[in-house]
Amino acid sequence: MRTIGSIVPQPARRLAAGVGLGSLGVVLVLALSTGASPSTSVDRLVDGWVAAWATPLRPALDVMTELVSPGVVAAVCLSLCLVCATLREWAAAALFLVGPGAAIVMSDLVLKPVIASPSAAGGFGFPSGHATGVSAVAGVLTLLALPGGVLARRVDGVVVLLVRLAAGLSVGYVALALVALRYHSATEVVAGLAVGLCAVCGCALALDGAAGVRPPRRRSA
Repeated sequence: MRTIGSIVPQPARRLAAGVGLGSLGVVLVLALSTGASPSTSVDRLVDGWVAAWATPLRPALDVMTELVSPGVVAAVCLSLCLVCATLREWAAAALFLVGPGAAIVMSDLVLKPVIASPSAAGGFGFPSGHATGVSAVAGVLTLLALPGGVLARRVDGVVVLLVRLAAGLSVGYVALALVALRYHSATEVVAGLAVGLCAVCGCALALDGAAGVRPPRRRSA
């Protein structure tokens, strides 16, 4: 039986903690600056510019928003969880469920009702649930693709590079689509991305801690 290994490679643990805390700080700052207002003056400037610039891309962007619906994101997470479980990478399998799940709970059940910022598409918009889900999945893939991570141990370096590239491009493309199509303001999208990163980094470190993974002790002089 394969033992549970670490999710975050030891050299990257401080970086993951920093990204998680930094993302939490971004969410708090944006929440305080936005309040119950649907958009800020910066949003009105940025959103209009992005929408005008991306007008020729609207058909493709519309397809992308359909591909990252909550149901599709959940199916992707479950599929990747099963793949990891088949490979007996139990910690990675757990992260594909716990990380995005925690992100959606933070977004939809905590922040949206508390901030109560109305969305142009109806309901509450801060933070963007679509951005949260995509960011969480991309965050898990990025952690697993770190040097010394699960993917680096399992597959060729070219595949690892492609996974990193796909994760980054998907986040950028979805963020662009949500703002350009006026589903969310730039602030709501950035907050969603930050929530996803915060949840995934926190869950990854927590799972490692629960599995008994600790940073290596410094050698005494």
